[in-house]
Amino acid sequence: MTKTMRADDVIKISASYHGASEGGAKHKEIIDTYNAHRPLARSYKVTYKDPWCMTYISFLFIKGNGVDALGKTECGCQEYLDYARKNNMVVSNPLKGDLVFYDWGNDGIVDHVGLVTLVSGKNLFIDEGNKSDMVATRVISVDNASIKAFVRPKYNSQSTTYDMSKVAFAESFDRNIAGEYECTASDFVALRYNAYVNDTNKIDEIKHGEHCHCYGYYTRDWYLVVYKGKTGFANKMWLKKGVK
Repeated sequence: MTKTMRADDVIKISASYHGASEGGAKHKEIIDTYNAHRPLARSYKVTYKDPWCMTYISFLFIKGNGVDALGKTECGCQEYLDYARKNNMVVSNPLKGDLVFYDWGNDGIVDHVGLVTLVSGKNLFIDEGNKSDMVATRVISVDNASIKAFVRPKYNSQSTTYDMSKVAFAESFDRNIAGEYECTASDFVALRYNAYVNDTNKIDEIKHGEHCHCYGYYTRDWYLVVYKGKTGFANKMWLKKGVK
């Protein structure tokens, strides 16, 4: 049985496959998982040598038991975009969790796809399978001429919202610190509106053992995180990365 997936769910899964390279164990897992799922799109079994960007997108939704959000699995970019157009899934303004389709040759046929993990001003941070033969992140302007379409899977409406207004308070960005974190404090670490300790800026408390997600923004020793739909700063001293 499938479930309705959240944008944050698929982004979290993708983060765990960053660096997966063609021919390696994780790449083979991606291909094998796709091929084992039924129905197999157009009855085609993907090989380890095939382009695998759309296969990777399908894999993420299979892995998260959320194929119903994607609508169908597919290994071809143009084939999936045609399906999305027929099902009114194409949107004009991208949000995190949307799919981005590229036409590098500007010949009217899309030939690559990725997953938006963050929208920052006009910049899109996009996870892509088969980017230089691996899973990696591309940063590209939303206005780039090679982008031909944005597609929004049918996510659960309760998907966590990342409040971009708070990014203005962050001093720096490092994609390497992005990921899921667990609170290691004996009681809690405060979630604060900005990177200071005072009596008026506490938003919530992240209890011991609870999880939050950082998208890479920080100010000195404070990470900008999402916790139960709330965006704020938490001291990294009490956050441990790598939660499964």
